[in-house]
Order: sequence, then structure tokens, then C-alpha cells
Amino acid sequence: MKGIEKIHDLHIETSSYLDNLIELIRGVSRIHDLLDFLILCTDFAEANIPHQIIDDWYQSNPIFVELIRRSKEAYQVSPKNGVLQITCTEITAESAIADTYSLILNYISHKDGEREKEGFLTISTRYNQIINGDAERKEIHSFLYRLNPLAASKFIEGSSNLLTQSSNNGLPNPLISLRSTLNITIRTLMDLTGEATVPKQTEIIPRLAKYFGKDPIAQVDINIRNRNFLLLWIKLSRTKDMTIGNDQALGMALEIISILNFISRTVKLPHGM
Repeated sequence: MKGIEKIHDLHIETSSYLDNLIELIRGVSRIHDLLDFLILCTDFAEANIPHQIIDDWYQSNPIFVELIRRSKEAYQVSPKNGVLQITCTEITAESAIADTYSLILNYISHKDGEREKEGFLTISTRYNQIINGDAERKEIHSFLYRLNPLAASKFIEGSSNLLTQSSNNGLPNPLISLRSTLNITIRTLMDLTGEATVPKQTEIIPRLAKYFGKDPIAQVDINIRNRNFLLLWIKLSRTKDMTIGNDQALGMALEIISILNFISRTVKLPHGM
């Protein structure tokens, strides 16, 4: 009987190995899709933005170094250990995309050339599919509803049919709703820290990492995203009472969704929420 039990044990181990392998393949496939899109973004940036600007941006950006490091580590371990590392690598890849999209938005969205506008819309449409698909929107909404139902409601209002909604008083409704979503989300999270002092803009993300990072890896991810968050926060503050173009409004709305998606995957809410 003990010999037969060993066969059963082998079957269980094989099943577990297969499950991990399938999950790993899904994760690697997801990263491959993200890298496909990242290449599309960098190719577009190289064709439309001065190379010195791109070089300076890349050299000063820690996200790409972290992405390459994590990817190489993930590809060298067993399927069981690789599943967790691939998930972390996926989040880093999404942050790299967010930074690249922000670069494109800053330099391209205000241009009037037909080629630039068509290219930007193509990239934005694909980006919307990546960060604002049904599964992603459901995950973000679930997180926000536990945090603050009003934020969840504003998110659905702004993220649904993002590419087709019309303008309202110069600003598309999605941007207004999503701006409100982000403000409510950050304010609620900062209130939950229990700290009496209101954080400066530069302190929001580090405080988020300190109190709510799911684990040490998530804390690193959150802190790396700080520059991207600050640039978005500055853009939102500067354009709050301005009329802006549809391309820029769409880009900023997608940047907000990207941040919300990121927060929902790296932040652990207090027990009971």
C-alpha cells in the first residue's frame, strides 16, 4: 500500500506542478502582451520626440532597471516560485508603460498633426483595453467600493465608455468623474493612516507605501511610481479650471485609471474593509 501511496503522491505533485506551469504561462503571456504595447509606445515616442529627451527620461527612470531585473529573475526559477515573481514583474511592466504613456502625453497630445493625433489615439485606445477592460474595471471597482463607495460610483461613471463620451463645458465628463475618484481615494487612504498632518504632494505615495503596501515588494513598486503620480497630480492641478483638448483629457483620464488600477493591486486595506 505504501508503494501505491507514493504513486498517488506523485500524481498530486504532478498536478500541482502542472497548475503552477499553466498559471506561469498565463502570467508570461500577459507580460509579453504588455511588452508588445511598451514597444509600440517607445517606437512612437522615438519617432515623434527628440532623442535627447527620451535618453534623459530613460536614464533617470528606475522602473526600467527594476523591470529588467525582475524579469530575468522570474525566468530562472521553478514554476511554483515563478508565479509570484511573474505577478510582481507584471505590475512593474504596467508601471513602465504608465511612465512611457505619460511621456507621450506630455509631448504629443497637444500637437495638431494628423499623423501624431492618429498615432496617439491608436495608442490610447489600446491602453484603455489594457487597463480598463471588464476584468480590470471590476477589480478596481471592488477595491474602491470597500474603501469608499462614492469613489467606486465616480469610477464607474468615468471609466465606462471612456472613448465615446462627449464633452461637457470643455472637459469630458470621464475626466471630471475620474479626477473626483482619485481625490476621494487618496484622501480616504490618507485619513486611514491616522496621521494628523496633511501630507505634501511628495509625501502621499511614500505614506501609502508605508501604511498600506501589501508586502515589501509592493512597497518598492509604490515608491517607484511616485514620480509618475506627482507628474499626474501636477497636470490635474494645473488644468482643473482650464479648457483642454480632447486628446489631453483622454490621456489624463487613462493616467488616472492606471494609478487606480495600480493602487488596487499593491495596496492592502485595513482589516474589516
